[in-house]
Amino acid sequence: MSWLGDLWDAVCNFFSPAPAASSVSACPAGAITPQRAQEVFNQLKARTDIPFNYPPDCCYARASVMCDAMKDMGIPSSKVWTSGTLVPMKPDGTPVRFPPNPGGQQVIWGYHVAPVVQVAQPDGSCVPMVMDPSLSDRPLTVGEWNTIMSGPGSKIEKTVFTDPSVFYGPPENGPEYESSSDNRKTAIDGHVKTRDAALNP
Repeated sequence: MSWLGDLWDAVCNFFSPAPAASSVSACPAGAITPQRAQEVFNQLKARTDIPFNYPPDCCYARASVMCDAMKDMGIPSSKVWTSGTLVPMKPDGTPVRFPPNPGGQQVIWGYHVAPVVQVAQPDGSCVPMVMDPSLSDRPLTVGEWNTIMSGPGSKIEKTVFTDPSVFYGPPENGPEYESSSDNRKTAIDGHVKTRDAALNP
């Protein structure tokens, strides 16, 4: 046999005739169904102690409280942080304002954070879904979440994931880790007072 035939045999023998393994990784322990994700989302959104209707601030405290709540439900979570110039939009395509009236100031964020859970899909894959009742009525993909924050004049610079313990960010600027639940309560209490003062001058 010629050297070319020998080379061809070597190449053929190098590759297995068996089909390639699936590129879809198995879902991690604790992944939930889409139906369960919506149920959990609804439970979080219904909590009156979390100021979802205060868009200027408080996302970091809200995210931590929601992560704690899901941990109590036996659902592992992480956090997703997007930074840049973020202009959140309402469903009708207009920028979010606070107070929520024509005279309110347009909300612009330097970063935003929310919890993420792994949601098992019918094909066996897993999709990280963002649980953010301040922006939506349902769990969102990270892409959908970023799109909501991409109003006129926005510029998304970075999106990163962290474990739930990162309290105040964005992480690339030096993450801060919470030491106790007092941090969350103090932040939320302060933001509730500021919200109420703005809504009821």
